[in-house]
Order: sequence, then C-alpha cells, then structure tokens
Amino acid sequence: MDPVVSAATESFLKILGHVVKRQWGYFFNYKGKFKELESLIEKLEDNRERLRHQVDESGRNAEEIENDVQSCLKLIDEKIKEYKSYIDDESHEKKICSIGFLPNNFLLRYQLGRKATKMVEEIIEDGLYEKKFDKVSYQEYPSDDYAFSNSGYVSFASRTRTLEKIMKELKDSTVDMIGVYGPSGMGKTFLVKEIAKKAKEKLFKRVIIANITVNPDFEKIQGQIAGMLDMTLEETNEFARANRIRKKLKKDKKNTLIILDDLWDELDLNRLGIPCNDDDGDEEDDASRRDANDIDNKFDYNKKENNELLKVDLNKMKKEKSSNSYKGCKILLTSRKKEVLCDEMDVQLTFSVENLNEKEAATLVKKVADVKTSEFDRNAIEIAKWSGLPMALVSIGKTLKNKSLSAWEDICQKIKTEIFTEEWGFTDFSINLSYDKLKSEQLKRMFLQCARMGNDALIMDLVKFCIGLNLLQGVQTITHARKRVQRMIEEQEESSLLVRSYSTDRFNMHDIVRGIALSKSKEKQVFFMKNDILDEWPHEDDFERTFFLDKLNSYKIVIGEFNLLNLLTVGEFKVPDKYEEVKFLALKLKEGIDIHSDKWIKMLFKTVECLLLAELNDVRDIFYELNVEGFPNLKHLSIVNNFGINYVINPRERFHSLVAFTKLESIWLYKLDNLEIICDNQLEETSFRNLKVIKIKTCIKLVNLFPFCMVRLLTELETIEVCDCDSLKEIVSKERHTQTMSDEMIEFPKLRQLTLKSLPTFICLYVVDEMLGSVPLLQGHENTNIVTNAEHGVTNSCLPLFNEKVRKTLS
Repeated sequence: MDPVVSAATESFLKILGHVVKRQWGYFFNYKGKFKELESLIEKLEDNRERLRHQVDESGRNAEEIENDVQSCLKLIDEKIKEYKSYIDDESHEKKICSIGFLPNNFLLRYQLGRKATKMVEEIIEDGLYEKKFDKVSYQEYPSDDYAFSNSGYVSFASRTRTLEKIMKELKDSTVDMIGVYGPSGMGKTFLVKEIAKKAKEKLFKRVIIANITVNPDFEKIQGQIAGMLDMTLEETNEFARANRIRKKLKKDKKNTLIILDDLWDELDLNRLGIPCNDDDGDEEDDASRRDANDIDNKFDYNKKENNELLKVDLNKMKKEKSSNSYKGCKILLTSRKKEVLCDEMDVQLTFSVENLNEKEAATLVKKVADVKTSEFDRNAIEIAKWSGLPMALVSIGKTLKNKSLSAWEDICQKIKTEIFTEEWGFTDFSINLSYDKLKSEQLKRMFLQCARMGNDALIMDLVKFCIGLNLLQGVQTITHARKRVQRMIEEQEESSLLVRSYSTDRFNMHDIVRGIALSKSKEKQVFFMKNDILDEWPHEDDFERTFFLDKLNSYKIVIGEFNLLNLLTVGEFKVPDKYEEVKFLALKLKEGIDIHSDKWIKMLFKTVECLLLAELNDVRDIFYELNVEGFPNLKHLSIVNNFGINYVINPRERFHSLVAFTKLESIWLYKLDNLEIICDNQLEETSFRNLKVIKIKTCIKLVNLFPFCMVRLLTELETIEVCDCDSLKEIVSKERHTQTMSDEMIEFPKLRQLTLKSLPTFICLYVVDEMLGSVPLLQGHENTNIVTNAEHGVTNSCLPLFNEKVRKTLS
C-alpha cells in the first residue's frame, strides 16, 4: 500500500476511534456524568448564595453592585435553570423504565449522557462554581447633576445681573476669591448653584460645592469635597484627609471652582484641604521655581552680545517650567453677613443678593403655584406686598398650587389678620401654613424629628427614628421603610419644608424652617436632644403635658453625657404589625446634680421597663431612694460604674414584707465597688417571681447573692453568673436573725447555667458552720450546666460545691 495512503488511513482510524469512543461514552458514562453534574450544580448553588449574601449586604449599605458580579449571578442562574430543565425531562423516566438494549432506550440514554457531558464541560470551563470576587460593590458618588440640581431657580432680572457680573469675574485670572452675601432665605444657594452649572459648561473642568453651616463639621465637608473628586477618604485623622484632598487637587491640575455655601464665621481652608495660589506646599512646584532661579543665576547679563538671546531663551524656559505648575482654585463663598466675607475671609470682591421687587415677587408666586391666567394677578400682587423674600414666597406659592381663586383670597385675608393680630412675620406665617397643610400627623411628627437631626442628615438615620417613633404604620421591612420615608421626604420638599442635600442619601432643612420647627417642638413639649444630651427640662407646670410620657410608644432619655446605646440597627428584619410598648430610660447624672431634689425624674421609675443606671454616686439604696413602690413595671435592670451604691434593697427593720421587682426578668450589676448586699429582707411572694437572669461582675465587697428566705421566690431563675468578685464566699446566705436551720431545700428548679469565675474567697454555694450533718442540699435542674474556677482550693470546713445527693446531670 502506498505510504501516503497508509498514513492517511491510520490517521483517519485514530480520529474515528476517538469519535466513536466519545459517542459510546455518552451512553456508558451516563450515570457518572449525571452525578458529576449534580455535584457541580450544588457548588454553583452554594456560590450563588454566597454572592447573594454579599450583594444583599451591599444593598443595605446603599452601594452599587459591580457589573461583573451581576453578570456572574445571571450566568449561574441560567446554568441552574438549564439543569432543572434537564432533570425535569421525561426522558429520564423513560430511560429508567426501558429494559435491555432496545433502540429507544439506547437513544434516550445517549442523548441524556451527551447533554450532561456538555453541561459539565461548560460549567468547568466557566469556573462559575468557584468564582470569587475581592469586591462585589462600590459606593456611587453623587453626580454633578444631583449636586447642582436647581429646579426651583427662577431667572429674574435682578438675579441675572448679579449672575453675569460674577461669571465675568470668574473669567479674570487675577481674581481668586468671590463672595456673595444676603439675608437668610434670599436665594443665595439657588444663585450659586446656577453659577456652578454655567461655570461647568463654559469656564471650569471641575466644580465642587459644599455646605458649611453654623457649626462646620470638617469631616463631613471633606467627605462632600472628596465625593465630588471621585475619591474615598479612609483616613480618620482630619489633617491626613485634608492632605489627601490637597494632593488630589494639585495632581489633577484641573481648572477648578470650589463653592463653599453658608459661612457663619472664619473658615480655615487648609483644614479642608483647599489649596490657594499662595500655597507652595507642592514639592514639584518648589522644584520648578528653584530651577527657574538657577537659570537666572547661571547667565551673565553684562555681556551685550548674549544678552538678548539669553533673555529670549530664559523666558521660554521659565514659561515651560511654570506651565505645569498648580495655579490654585477659584473659590466662591456665600454668607449672610458681608463682614464674615470681608473681615474674616479677606474677600476683596463681593456681591449682594437683595429682596425681589414687587413685580418679581408676584411673578414668583404665580410660577410656583403653576398659575397662568390673569384672574389671580390681584391676589399675587397682594401677597407680594408683604415680602420680597424668595423662600417665603415659594412656600406660599406651593401651598396655593392647584387651589381655587377663593382659596387665594382666603390666604390673603389670613395674611392680614395673622400678621397684625399675632405679630408674626410673613416668613413665619408662610412656613406655618405649609406645616398645617401636611396631610397627616405622621408627616408633621416626622418634620419635627427632621428639625432635630442637623444639616445634611442621613436618610437612613431618619428611617431608624421613624421606626422607633412608630411613624410608619403597616411597614414590614427595612426596604419598605426606606421607600416610605423617601416618599415622606419628597412630600415635605414639595411643601418647601425640606430642601435637597448634596447627596441622594441625605436631606436638609433651611435654618429659618428649622428654627420654627424647634419652636413648635417646644410648644408641644418635645424634649430637645443635642449630641445625645438633654438640652433642657420643661417647666414644672408643663411637665405633665409632655407628650412622650403618655403617648409615645418608645422613648429614650439621657441626662448628662451618656452615650452608650444604639437602639436600632440596620438589617432586613420584620417589624410587627402592632408595636410592643417599650419604655427605656438611661440615666447618667453630671457631677453636682441631685436626683433626690427632682421629683420628675423619679416619676419615670413607675413606668419604665428597661432601666440603666450609670454613675449615680449620691444614691446608696436603689429601692428606698429611687422608688419605694418597688419598680412595678421594670423588666430589665442594669447598674454600672456606681461607687456610692451599697444596697439594691437596704436591709432595714420592717414590720411587714416588701413588694419589689414583681416583673423583673434580668439584673446586671457591674463595677459597683461598695455594693455589700443585694437584698436581705422579708419579701412578698410576688417579689422577684419572674427573675430569670442575674449577672454580677467586679463587685469587690459583695459577700453573697441571696438570703435563704429569698430562694423560694426564685422559681424562674435560669442563669447565675458571678465573676471577679473578690469578697464573695457563697451564693445563698443564712438569714441574719435565724439561729436554727430550716428543713427546706435550697432549690432552683429551672436553673440551666451556673458560672463562677475569679472568686478568690469563694467557699461553696451555701456555707455551714457547725451543722454539717443537717445541711439542706442545693438542687438544680437535671440539665444544669456548671462552670467553675478551680484555681483556688477550699480552705474552710465546708460542703463541696455539690455533694453526692445533688440531683444533676452534666454532659
């Protein structure tokens, strides 16, 4: 045979053998491939769940999901869907039911094996079952479109003239800083946002805007600037953050305009990281200047023949060296007072924003109210006579939107009446009118809450407050709560009570509106909280009318500077249809405050359910000094860092039994340096009957926990935990005035957990001196878990922790 033909035949046979082997493999390896496919699909599902958890967590943090992560999840879903379609194929059952090597059975088995093999190969090739991402999401920075959103701006002749003058000065390379001033509510922010939009279109590659406010939060302002620079500030140090911003601005060398809105006082630009023309901190710029000076020094200009030529070369080189040097940012500032701009910030060029004239004011009211017919002109002019302040006019206009002519006339009459009889200003009247027009009490309460949250507050924080204050009836999840709160914010924006912030995840309120809202809060006896500190107590005569004592479903009171508890956490949790009434009180008294002289604080102890006492160093006895009624509704008691407390209940001589802590479920005592006795009194049967948990740590003078007579009350006790108590000798003590022993057993029928740690003087659960033979036994639940510290041996004559008759089973 021809060698060429022979080689070709051999090659063909090899290929044919490979193909035949592969095709027969689909039939013979069907079961193996099916099991391999099942295993890969399980891995795919596990990886999908893992990615979904990461994606859900990012969603709760309002982060955007990376495109490749979304694509990966989509592909995994497709593979799993394809697999489910494969296993649902009726051919599987037909294959199983067929007998022998009938053609039909062979064909079905072949097809299923072939499909499984291809799916396995595709999954392995894609590697989706083990695909991992270092990062699944990113924080989307607010776009310029949102930051410069200015939908409410109306172009009037008076404003246009000022805008054009400022735009002209921004073109001047010799002008570094410009100021705009005018009273609050005059529209300065709207004006500079319009300038920002036009400046970005025509003059600057980058425009940054930040809100300063009366008490500048430099970290927040730096965050605003960084967000508009598309950078993340991970540093916690203010000056390190400022340095990052400064370097970013200088490195980019972009023509930049920075707008700082609402200055109240002198502002240190260096603390924000804003470089100026005289900022020579850049080493590259310093090097350029040094090189230019070196050039000057190298040449001898006294030589006439080289003088002109060298001058030309020198100027050219200097220009090249300085062309890349940083020129600084142009800065536009706004303030209510010209003195702040000129005297504090040394601004040489300022422009004022004045009231609208009567014609412009009337036009603004009609435009905002969306009125185009002339029948409303007379009323619009009547309103315009009272004020040219744009904020007040916009508020009135939005109130009158879609209203009839009679409604306009009614408002005009109200303006005359209210202003003259109540001595309100037009601005106050317009804002109060917007507040009264809010659709529901929930919206009004939310508005008052917004006023107490400061400038540019986070919407997510507002969501927490709204849930806690029961303002979101019928809401079941955090996602639903976010959407409801967002809608409520939009309704208040439509009423001019809230304004847009620099970011989509925040909201803001004008200072004038905030002042009126806080006044309303005071009228309604809502306590003021600033930085977690109670600002003031209401007057005694008004105290009983405070709304939260009888209507608010949950409340938190902090006296002094206590800042420990975060009542709400973010998570996809279910909110019950009916909110449980939870009354929480945390007390930390400033030095010099006498709790005994303020009956109103003590009045709260009657209804409180969760009580945390911190640093009440003038209190020695919780029961007799704070609430002799025995805290009838208290469920959870925590006492921490108190140096003055000697007793929870002072062991006084009484002729009748006490009733105390009838609903108490848990008690936690921590670092009470002088606590000697928890309770050593005769108590009524109802006292402590619901106590389940007692935890004590670092109470160095405490000798025991309960008297013998109290044990019978603790039928629900499940957990005892005692740690770091240097003087503790026993859990149960003999009664003070009893010389003979009771025949009763010491029994805690529901005790599950007993933990004793770092107790250097501890002897046993119940110390017996001379009557070892007749000692009652301590009985616990058969599944009681006992943790002890065996570091210190028993040195006294005593019972073991448990003797052989104690009924217990330890695993």
